[in-house]
Amino acid sequence: MKREKFLWPLTQGHHRALVAARNIRDRLTRLNDGEKAPLLALSQKVADLFAMDLDSHFRGEEEELLKIFEKHVGPNDPDIKKILDDHQTIRTLSKSAVKKDLQLFADTLTAHIRFEEDVFFPRVEKTLTTEEKTIETERLLPYKPSETHAPTPVDKKIGK
Repeated sequence: MKREKFLWPLTQGHHRALVAARNIRDRLTRLNDGEKAPLLALSQKVADLFAMDLDSHFRGEEEELLKIFEKHVGPNDPDIKKILDDHQTIRTLSKSAVKKDLQLFADTLTAHIRFEEDVFFPRVEKTLTTEEKTIETERLLPYKPSETHAPTPVDKKIGK
């Protein structure tokens, strides 16, 4: 779905995060039980991804987009609550070195992005005024991803 320009920085971040989640899942499927070093290396990559990519993205959503949207729908909007709860879950899971938690991280991140793109962003686009969208275009620009710290794809030939 085509997004309005003011949401492009967040949507670009979503694309990169979806690729990261896929790469995490791929890497997890190639880990054998008991392989601690590759699991620890992957958990560090997930922590780096959160610290260097997702944390800033979440701040942009929480400090900019959710606040301006909340003025229209009120603080008890269930979509706002869901997004904030998801952010907290993803933050917590990003610190784990447990295989099932990293799988849950990737799955939760993917579901979260799909929710924002399919449900929440269309609501925001319909709700915000033209003036608010213009303001958000400038305010969200710093949250446009410049580089990614996502785990790289698995090399299919060597499986690493």
